[in-house]
Amino acid sequence: KLIHVSIIGKPILMENNQLAVYGIYRDITQQKKSEEKIARDLKEKEILLKEIHHRVKNNMQIISSLLNMQIRYIKNEADKEIF
Repeated sequence: KLIHVSIIGKPILMENNQLAVYGIYRDITQQKKSEEKIARDLKEKEILLKEIHHRVKNNMQIISSLLNMQIRYIKNEADKEIF
């Protein structure tokens, strides 16, 4: 089983002048899994946002085209200026 750990170490000098390391190992597997899920969710959100933007842009273009088609039927020049 693979686990992710955070390691913090500090060198210490023992009474007999030997060097030792005081260390703490902490299991951060759940934190890593949470970070990976957040990254996946963010990517999915960005994809959905791009799709929504694309659809809105297409719908606005359709509306613009329909309005441009209808402007031909307007006789009053002042009304045409509104478009």
